[in-house]
Amino acid sequence: MSVTGPQALLASGAARAVAKSCAYGAVGARKQATEDGPMRRIMDFGTRKRVLGLIHLLPLPGTPYFQPGNTERAMAKAVQDAQALCAGGADGGLIQTIDRVYPVGEAVDPARLAAIAMIVQAVRNALPAEFHLGVQILWNASQASVGVAYAVGGSFVRCTAFVGSTHSAYGLVQADPVGLLQYVQRLGAADMRLIAEIHSMHYRSREGLPVARLAEIAAQCGAHAVEIAEPDPQRCLELMADIRRAVPELPIVLGGHTNHDNVTTLLSVADGAFVGTCFQPQGWGTAIDADRVRAYVDQVRALE
Repeated sequence: MSVTGPQALLASGAARAVAKSCAYGAVGARKQATEDGPMRRIMDFGTRKRVLGLIHLLPLPGTPYFQPGNTERAMAKAVQDAQALCAGGADGGLIQTIDRVYPVGEAVDPARLAAIAMIVQAVRNALPAEFHLGVQILWNASQASVGVAYAVGGSFVRCTAFVGSTHSAYGLVQADPVGLLQYVQRLGAADMRLIAEIHSMHYRSREGLPVARLAEIAAQCGAHAVEIAEPDPQRCLELMADIRRAVPELPIVLGGHTNHDNVTTLLSVADGAFVGTCFQPQGWGTAIDADRVRAYVDQVRALE
């Protein structure tokens, strides 16, 4: 990898300036990480509503649509997006593979896994330790996601199918909560937060279970929070009410469809949100704009 690529980006004055504007400088975070191992902050809900931006990558090596240079471009974009989120006051970001076609099980191509680990490490190095990083290796490589997050000091993973099963364009996706929890235990990663999708863009119960029942099962299986994504705000509020009645203490994270117009209504109930397109003025998958992040975060903080 050339020194004119990602390393130069991480050393740039712009990167240092943004990191300095966050909670504390990335240089100090890197120093502490070197001395004490991977830095990790426990991401709890309840103390504040969590605003988590979506950081979308490019097709990575080992996948059909990979192109030479994608790893470097994805790394540069991920660092810049994370810096914009941090500068705008977001609590963290979810780094998500966007490979266009996906395997549905736990197996991950070694080159793909190495690439995402490099990218997440670069983001971790460039951001303060208080900026929470999550990993989601689609379509449902939850163990690999935990492994990468654990190795580089991430705080959480989002699990496509934590319980039950769901159809996808790439085949049937089946949960394996026992295997995932055993892997978490083997790593000693009890502080890794597991956010289970139960009604989202990636997951709809193949068994037809009600969302409230899925939330109960997810909580019983060890999820720290559940995610729902519903385009109709009224229906979203109804689903959250159902979950609250079934599992009152379980945090709810919204997985999409929030924006500057409805954030006050929806986040007055939810405990956090993953936010993508709302932060990307040029459309889904494009660069995140710090000003748009700040305008959203300001509304959320006013609710606390």
